[in-house]
Amino acid sequence: MKYRMIISDYDGTLAPAYGKVVQKETIEAIKAYREAGGYFVLCSGRGAASAFDAMEYNNINCDAISAFQGATIKIGDTITEDGLDGTTVREIVEFVRNIENRDFVTFNNEVLLYDGNGEALNYYVNWSTSYKNKAAVNIPEYTLSHGGYYGKLLLTKMPDENTDRIVNAIKEKFGDKIVINSGSEILIEMVSATCTKYSACKKIAEHFNVNENEVITVGDSTNDLTLVAFGEGCAVESGTPELKKAAKHIVPAADKQPIKYLIDKILSGEDPFDFESK
Repeated sequence: MKYRMIISDYDGTLAPAYGKVVQKETIEAIKAYREAGGYFVLCSGRGAASAFDAMEYNNINCDAISAFQGATIKIGDTITEDGLDGTTVREIVEFVRNIENRDFVTFNNEVLLYDGNGEALNYYVNWSTSYKNKAAVNIPEYTLSHGGYYGKLLLTKMPDENTDRIVNAIKEKFGDKIVINSGSEILIEMVSATCTKYSACKKIAEHFNVNENEVITVGDSTNDLTLVAFGEGCAVESGTPELKKAAKHIVPAADKQPIKYLIDKILSGEDPFDFESK
């Protein structure tokens, strides 16, 4: 088998859109790929609880799961956690609020913390049903007293809101510590520069003794830029223009089962990258 590992994003890639449902044919294809000796990996920006829950809900057995883009990695029963330290989270929130008052969410594997009461924040918190433990807190005060590590920090926004000024200011101030991107039109995501989807792919491939040129990665949004930088990077046809420009290959849109498409090609010995984008 030429491509021994497939690493896929979840929302908008493995699943057609935000939600839990993966098409039955894709689930069956993943099972066949693993039975043939391939490794299937989920690499999602979702929090750990949400990523684990999505795979269980769909009855998909993964060889590894990476959540928070790359801060939490689960291989078998072993879970490793890393991320943004409390000091960095606090400094970012305080820095942004000196520019303008914004709502934030941060979390680790156990608790979702939210600070604010805007429409986008409330929507996201209510949508995050996998987190049973949620708390409204003052994030700077919480991180000062609790310390610890946080998978990612989210700044919530309205879909049509231009946040370029804030994003550019954050990049200029904290660009050596974080990677900033987005997997949703209501979120600006910040993760540790040492815990990206690229670093997660590298760790997981090395664990299973799979070479980078034997790995296919697939995503749809700007938080997949570091994902498709590893191996044979693919963007779904329905993905963002920025990701499609960065990827080596284009594969069918999320609602056309791109993972099944790739697996069918691999298992039949065909070229998996012969898709012609319309």
